Amino acid sequence: MRYEVRRLVVDDAAQLRALRLRALATDPAAFGSTLERELAFPSSAWADRLHPGANPHYGGFGLASQLLGMAVGIPDPDEAGCAELVGMWVDPEARGSGLAVALVDLVLDWASAQERPRVRLWVTEGNERATALYRKLGFVPAGRRNVRERDGMAEIEMTREP
Repeated sequence: MRYEVRRLVVDDAAQLRALRLRALATDPAAFGSTLERELAFPSSAWADRLHPGANPHYGGFGLASQLLGMAVGIPDPDEAGCAELVGMWVDPEARGSGLAVALVDLVLDWASAQERPRVRLWVTEGNERATALYRKLGFVPAGRRNVRERDGMAEIEMTREP
């Protein structure tokens, strides 16, 4: 499968919303948020996420210019030199294509350019496919575990050091 990866812009807001809602419906255990919560967001919230000064959202587009995956980088407000990879998801039809690697690489490049070479993420315990991807990209378990209050699912922290 061929795809284009790039930073999303305000004009991509409708596709971002559609992809995020599809992600929450398809793999609800993979996220800290819920479909019900994000269905209630006004359309302006999706555009606001993509303004140039906002946290970078990266997307992967298929041949028909359909958004098939996303990853977001956010600076860690509590730890200098650290960023977080959040919102990572690839549509089942694009899994195994290399799109996930390309999206994570964009977040890692952004983090490095922001002088935040340490990158952290949380992965749902038992999500072996995602865990294997992150390990392949140099992430290792950091020894912390978090149990989400909303559903009791455990998340494992993984980090990638410079």
